[in-house]
Amino acid sequence: MSTEVFQVVPSSSFNVETPTKARSGRTKRVYQCKHCARIFKRSEHCARHERVHTHERPFSCRFCDRRYARKSVMSMRPRSVH
Repeated sequence: MSTEVFQVVPSSSFNVETPTKARSGRTKRVYQCKHCARIFKRSEHCARHERVHTHERPFSCRFCDRRYARKSVMSMRPRSVH
């Protein structure tokens, strides 16, 4: 039997970080959304998901007034519309 090692790191930007043990024996962190119970392996994916709840749209089209929550969606608009 192996003993599991967990590391708890406080974070101000995310509600909960619950570390998990990877197969390789390294400790990995998981990030949980502040608004729901959804869990992510990467902090940037959690931050992107939280925009669904906050309705934040930081990316704007340079040709019109439309705003987007994801940069990838914003960059597709000039190619397809403008």
